[in-house]
Formats: sequence, structure tokens, C-alpha cells
Amino acid sequence: MGRRSFKRHRTADTFERDLRAEIGQGRLRAGDLILSISEICARYGLKPGAVQKALRRLEQEGYVEARHGSGTFVSDAFRKPAVRVYVSAGSPMFDFLRGQVALSRVRAVVTEKRQEADVICGAGIGVHTHAGRGELVAVDRRMRADPPLAQPDWIPGVLERYRSGDRILAVPIYASPVVLLYNQDLFAEAGVRPPSARWQWKDLYRAAEGLRRVCDVEEAGVLPFTNQFTFYVPFLVQNGTSVFSVAGQCRLAGKPALEAIDFLRRLRKACGGTICTKRMEFTDRFLAGRSAMTLWSGHTVKLLAEQQPFRWGWAPLPGERKRATLFLSEGLSVSSLCADQDAAWTFIKQCVADPAQRYFEENTFPFGARASAATEFIRKHGASYRTFLKEIGNATTEHYRFPQVFEVLNREMDGFLEESRTKSEIRAQCELASRVVSSLVGAQGAQTEQLIA
Repeated sequence: MGRRSFKRHRTADTFERDLRAEIGQGRLRAGDLILSISEICARYGLKPGAVQKALRRLEQEGYVEARHGSGTFVSDAFRKPAVRVYVSAGSPMFDFLRGQVALSRVRAVVTEKRQEADVICGAGIGVHTHAGRGELVAVDRRMRADPPLAQPDWIPGVLERYRSGDRILAVPIYASPVVLLYNQDLFAEAGVRPPSARWQWKDLYRAAEGLRRVCDVEEAGVLPFTNQFTFYVPFLVQNGTSVFSVAGQCRLAGKPALEAIDFLRRLRKACGGTICTKRMEFTDRFLAGRSAMTLWSGHTVKLLAEQQPFRWGWAPLPGERKRATLFLSEGLSVSSLCADQDAAWTFIKQCVADPAQRYFEENTFPFGARASAATEFIRKHGASYRTFLKEIGNATTEHYRFPQVFEVLNREMDGFLEESRTKSEIRAQCELASRVVSSLVGAQGAQTEQLIA
């Protein structure tokens, strides 16, 4: 087997981390010969005693095995990792979790097969589904028993997104309040007053009308719209409606939702532009200065901070009946198929501990699930954000992520917003969609509750 080398560093911890990463990510395989002690010393600037101690620790953890007279090899024991972590390649958490796998003292790898995973990264949906079968382990007892998580410093309300009855099925690893990001330069060019802390829906509509002349209306519009239902949920919530009742009944046919849909139809017309089919489209249009506003995204904020393409700001969604309170988040769940749930829990706990959150803060998003991880962002954006954090204590949860439900809502939302539809036609369409969605949620929910009971 060929030898593999590592980058020059100065600590035994770094050497251990690099070797775990090489093995965990498959660049070193069972039976591969690693560098000799003298070579490791030369490359990392370490003493032989420090290297020997590091190799003993790695051997105890099952990463390597020493063969007398032959050297140190990657262990066969690692062929079956203790923890398989599933995170979809399109998830904003992919890079962060891949980094945590490399840093973990628990044997772990990222897997593309959700049905074989021990730890599952998924959006908060109240009752999660695992490979369509809803097999998840409640984690609230572990959270209460573990000192680091016994008094969790989460942003208010974020844990509710992962609750099913009296059980918590996942631990959140990040959360973002839904707010609007806006291009201050375009507002100034159009002579439109920027969003204020207490602006109303009528102000958003007037701003869209005034901004059209400085935006690329044919392609992007003022506020890029998408064909994904999740784009519209914050606006529905703003109008005082929860899209689903606690029992899972769809409320799209209710008066608050219908009023919100009517506003969205007028707003989309005022904003102009084509419909985005992919999430990154409206981010790209906003960053290119072709649209004046877009919904919050941790990825967008990171790019704004790095590129600084224009002066930008943020504001809560317009207030009408209530303030913006919806969270977008993802969390880690333990599968009931997991052979070593203790190891899976150890990995999850590592990902939400303060050191990981600091890593998360520095390398991924500017807003973490733990309030302690948001300190720097709050410091940069002032006391007004502290006020906003207090106001989002009553975060609204929406149970719309069952795949079939999501498909129905995506399909129907474009129809809801068509200019040619009358109000009575929209109401009839909402009533029909509500019945279909409620039926799907009820059937899936009953099956899920049985399997996780």
C-alpha cells in the first residue's frame, strides 16, 4: 500500500485530527501504511514521545493498528464506522458537518444513504420522517441528563420546531430568523425610504413600486419570487395565520391566509420579474444588484460580508398582526436503526457544543442555534437586534415538510398567485388544497406516531 502524507503542523492534536480526517473521508483505507514516527516528527515538528502517545490514542479508538516490525496501518475495525452521518449535499450544513466528522473522536463518516444513517440532518418539521417510515429516537431525556445540554442556551422557541407531543426528536444546530436583506444603494438611487423597524405591508408595497425603475424588472424584479412554497410561508405567518393547526389541519382556506395570499398577488405584480426556480437564483440576482430585497439566508449574509458588493442592511418583515417569528433551521436526529445510539448522541453533542458553534460561526453562518453563538453578530448589528431576538420568543412552527405535502403546496402556490384568478377561484383552490394536504398530513402523522411510540 502507498504511503500518505499530511500538511506540516506543530501539535500532536493536529496530527491526530488530520489522520482521523484522512481515514474518515476515505482517503486512507483499511490496510494502508501510514507515515513512520520519524517522518511524522519531521513533517509536524513533534518529538517521538508525543507521536507515540498520539498513535496509542488512535489505536485505542480503532483508527490504526501497530504491526511489530512492519509499521502502523489503518485498522480493519474502521471499515464499519460507529456513526454514519447523513446530510444532503445541497444542505447548508454539509460543509460544517463534514468538518465535525473530521474533528470527532467518535468514528464517523458522512454517508449519502439516508436509510442507512445513524445520525440524520434534517429541517425542523415537528414530526420527522426517516426514509418515509418515521423511525427516530426521542432525545429530550438525553438532553436533560447531559450537563452541557441540561440548561440549553437556545434562542427562544427554536426547540419547538423539533417537538412531537412531549418528545423532542432532534437537536437544532442552526436557526435563522426570517428577515429581509436590502440593497441600501438601490433604495438611495430610487429615492425610496429604507425599511424601518415598524414598517407595514403597505410600506413594502409602495417601496416595490418605487424601486422598479432601478431594478432589472424583466429578469429579477424588486423582490425575487420563487416557485417554492417555503418562500411564502413567512408572509402567511406575518398575517397572523399558522398554515397548520396543532392537529395538522391545513389552514390555507382561512381568512388570514386568504388575505395574505391576496397581498402576495399584488406584491408580486408590483415587484415584476420572472419566477425563480432555484433557491440560489434569487440570491445571485440580489448579490448582482438586480433586485433590491431578498429573504434572509445565512449563505447570502456570508457572501455579502465577504464580497461587500454594495451597502446592505436587514429589517424584520413588515408588521401587521404580528412580527416576523418564523425560524429556518436544521437539526440532528438519532435513527432507531442506529446500532450504537450512545456514539450517535456523543457526535450530536459535539456538534452543538460551544467549540463547534464557534467553528460554525467562523466558517459557515453568522447566526447559530445557541444564543451564545450569535454574540458576535448581535455585537455588529446593535441593540435593535437584541430587541428582535426577544420578540421572536414565540417562534411559529410549520409542519409542511412531508415530501408529498411539500409537492402539493409547491404546485398549488403558483396557482394561488396567478393574476388571472378571481378571489372566489383562489378560495376554492385553497379549500381543495387544504383538504388534500390535511389528509396527507393526517395519514403520515398517524403512521409516524405509531413507529416512534
